[in-house]
Amino acid sequence: MIGLRAADMWSACRGARPPGPASAALLAALMAFTGSSQSPSQGPRRCELCGATSSSSTTPLADGAAQLRAAQQQLERARALEGRSRLLGRLRAVDALHAVGELHQGDSASAAAAAAAAAGELRALGLLDEAAVEIARALDAVAVGPSAARWRLELADLQRRRGEVRSAAATYAACAQDRELDEGDRDHARLWSARMSLALGRGEEAERVLVALAHDARDPVYSVRAFDELVLADVAAGDLGRAAGWIDACHHHHQAVAARDTPSGDRVRRALMRMRGVVELRCAAFDARLRDSDDR
Repeated sequence: MIGLRAADMWSACRGARPPGPASAALLAALMAFTGSSQSPSQGPRRCELCGATSSSSTTPLADGAAQLRAAQQQLERARALEGRSRLLGRLRAVDALHAVGELHQGDSASAAAAAAAAAGELRALGLLDEAAVEIARALDAVAVGPSAARWRLELADLQRRRGEVRSAAATYAACAQDRELDEGDRDHARLWSARMSLALGRGEEAERVLVALAHDARDPVYSVRAFDELVLADVAAGDLGRAAGWIDACHHHHQAVAARDTPSGDRVRRALMRMRGVVELRCAAFDARLRDSDDR
């Protein structure tokens, strides 16, 4: 996968799109880091237990669980490093995580957990295409259950960040109905499902989701964000009176919690203070008054 060998840099991403600008920049940086002092590449390794081979130089261990633990420990050690060593160590650890599925193909649980961990590290490095490939591998290995539900939500976030609005909207909508996710994650999926629907021009669909979320979100901060999206949508549509009504409804809905001197009250107060719709409405109202004065 992404180890010292440039030729193997993207071997784990078969079927993915070509590296984007961020991926290409990182690849160039890695080429500069490794230079010409690399040792000759090692050939494929073979697992004595199951007979599978790996394209990486990871040493096969007795079973998938042991292979996964070793890769996770390698990643933890890499994160403790600094500079170039830290970056290359993290990429070698991604190699090791990817090898779990290659070396122990019969252990779907370990392979899926390793692929999900690799996706998280690749996402943190800005390699979103490669992270999406690893999440897809995790879901191929384990398609149902709480872990799969969380990976599917992660896939939706990756699709969104990669600009795949239609795919992200569909995946978020599915996650919003998935009872394997906790209520907070479903709130997250509902909010982003609505935002993606707005981006696709599905205003009525988005409004239905946002109104429901505004009134029944488990986390009150998601309720505030839903109200905020409703305000922003109406400001964009030029319906300033309706936008102001959403702001009033939001403050009325949350005034009791916001008045409490508790961590939850503090979170809600900060969420209310950060509503972008309030600023946008004030600006739109000011612009409207200017236009009215110019027309007189």
